[in-house]
Amino acid sequence: MIAAFLWRIFARISGIPVAIEIQRSALSANQINARTQNYHRLGIAVLWIALPSPDLATSKYSPSAWEKWCHATYYGRVYYWDQGQVLKVVHFDPYVIEVPRSTWYEGGSERSAGGYDKRSKRWRAPRLGIPVLISASFHRSHREAWQGGTVVIPECSIYLDRQTKWWK
Repeated sequence: MIAAFLWRIFARISGIPVAIEIQRSALSANQINARTQNYHRLGIAVLWIALPSPDLATSKYSPSAWEKWCHATYYGRVYYWDQGQVLKVVHFDPYVIEVPRSTWYEGGSERSAGGYDKRSKRWRAPRLGIPVLISASFHRSHREAWQGGTVVIPECSIYLDRQTKWWK
């Protein structure tokens, strides 16, 4: 069992007020949205950081609802603490499952099915970007409210890295 914990840090980085939340607790979407909206009302950019999982080094990973929220909020990126002020940046590509072709006989006729690929609903393929420094690699960005599937993002101010997209 993983103990739930949270670190909240407030800093001014190059004059920008930033709230840094490092956590491994299971937050609800309502809690995440409420905190993010409160930071926005106070004029503070927020940087949500997760603690890394060894599973991120594999070809398939099942992100939590919280990680999916971060992925959407930060335009396809999730930040994981590495050491000091170094963060790993991860994008979740779709994970493709091969449905093998199979053939059988039914009522004297040959039947077949499968032979195609489908996107997994649960799994994603982690793709690492270049590690970033909290003090030098980020800027304040305004994020419009957005909703897609089960993810709802309020209008907010985020602390977003300057790295260009490294995924397709």
